[in-house]
Amino acid sequence: MRLRAIAVLWLWSIVLTAVLTWWITGHRPPPEEVAPDEGHGAAQEVQAGSARRDERSSQDESARDVAALERENVALRGETKRLRAELDRAEDGRLRLVFAQALREMMEAPPNGDDVETTWRKRIEVFRQKEKRGTFEGLDEAMSLMAEMARFGMPGIQLLASVASDHQRETDERELALQVLAHIRDKAALATLLKLREPDIMELDFPYDLIELQISALPTGEIREFIPEINRQIAAELGTDTIAPERTEVLAILALVHGDSRSWSLLQDRRVLLEDLRGAVRIAADVHTHRARQFVEWVARDHPRDDVSEAASRLVDNW
Repeated sequence: MRLRAIAVLWLWSIVLTAVLTWWITGHRPPPEEVAPDEGHGAAQEVQAGSARRDERSSQDESARDVAALERENVALRGETKRLRAELDRAEDGRLRLVFAQALREMMEAPPNGDDVETTWRKRIEVFRQKEKRGTFEGLDEAMSLMAEMARFGMPGIQLLASVASDHQRETDERELALQVLAHIRDKAALATLLKLREPDIMELDFPYDLIELQISALPTGEIREFIPEINRQIAAELGTDTIAPERTEVLAILALVHGDSRSWSLLQDRRVLLEDLRGAVRIAADVHTHRARQFVEWVARDHPRDDVSEAASRLVDNW
């Protein structure tokens, strides 16, 4: 009886175990599905985010570098501008000093001792030496040389003309004599220049470039006797192939500064429009009279070269 009871319990335990096993197996929730590459995708997302952060960091750093360079560039431009202004002021001051010294020398009594030829020989050697050492030293000596020769008066003017015409002398000495003569504001110097014809050292057959300084500085009474000769030369050359912007500059000074009627008539000649009038237009703008404006308006309206007519138009607009 007891054995039968044990057998029945054992049989029920087997059946119960089987039922429980079946039930657990049949009702266990399915495992969550994971995409085959989900873990790999997450890793990629982390890497991408890190890369974006690195890229943003690099861009921010580059932007900071560019901003720093721009600030440095602005600072350098400002410093360059300041230094250039200081240099300009220093050069202006030096030039004023040079001119002031030259004026003082010209106001002194005529030189004593050496004659004009001896003085020229001494000063030309000093000029050559100083010119080799620098532009300003050469300029200083050139101004002193001009003042020295001007104080000799007519003998100095005659010597300069003689040197410029002496083909036995060095070319640089002849050219210097010509330039010094052109810068002496004197009626006798103007008369001497008008007679000179030295094509190997003069830029033009007729010395418009050399007499321009004279006629712009001397009073009308001192140049009046020379005006007809200058007008005749200009009338013969207007509209020709010779390139000489100084020609119309001289004509503009005679017409607009000294008020010569023949010069004004020539300045309105249609042949003038074949000339380079940029310098003449600038002179008219500086004179700034009603007649000067008439001339500039005519050039703006009728000159065949666009650059000249446009420059004249701008001057009229800002008159």
